[in-house]
Amino acid sequence: MLGAGGGRPDLSLENLTRASALARAAGIPVVLDASEVASAAYMWKEWEKSSEPLDRLVRRYCEAADLVYMTARGDAFCHTGGLIATHDEKMLTALQALVVVFEGLHTYGGQAGRDMEAFARGLVEMTDEGYLHFRRRKFDYHGRRLQELGLPLCFPVGTRGPSIDAAALMPDADRDGYRAEALAAVLYLASGVRVGLSGKLRSSSPGRRAASSGRSRGGSGGEVERLSP
Repeated sequence: MLGAGGGRPDLSLENLTRASALARAAGIPVVLDASEVASAAYMWKEWEKSSEPLDRLVRRYCEAADLVYMTARGDAFCHTGGLIATHDEKMLTALQALVVVFEGLHTYGGQAGRDMEAFARGLVEMTDEGYLHFRRRKFDYHGRRLQELGLPLCFPVGTRGPSIDAAALMPDADRDGYRAEALAAVLYLASGVRVGLSGKLRSSSPGRRAASSGRSRGGSGGEVERLSP
């Protein structure tokens, strides 16, 4: 999943392709949440000093999976919608039947034409390296300013906004007391600013709860508050 670690899309392309090869060898389908795939590809390219075009890297991320899904409100920055893509005809047929029940015909998924056009444009523009460079540098600056104020952050900051480590910020708070959610509520009451979070309420499934209980890179553990202005 891209963007699960406190909003940091830091999934390595090598790790993904190797894990995919192991899963496929065992007959296990690989499903990728590609909502922030352009950000992940951009950061991987920056770390590895690759000269490969970003749109090609995005394709390599997606080709490592048997099924790709994404919300349009991720890197594509569309206000609504999403997509599911697969080469597996059996999987495609099953998903098309479910879409009819919950969204509408698979040809439009309940979306207006203007929304599909906005999403399509977003899929093109999300691989604009100049734009992603701007976002990366902007949030690096934002992160440095928060550090200067003494706030514990998760690293790397990435392209989606700095992430405050709620567990490190409030170590004496009750671990079962929804620290990330409490911090989000306090920030909203004090400033009127809404923030994203990765805490207990977001981690609704047992798998996600287990994933979010571990230590985060550069921080003290699982409850994360993301500032995304």
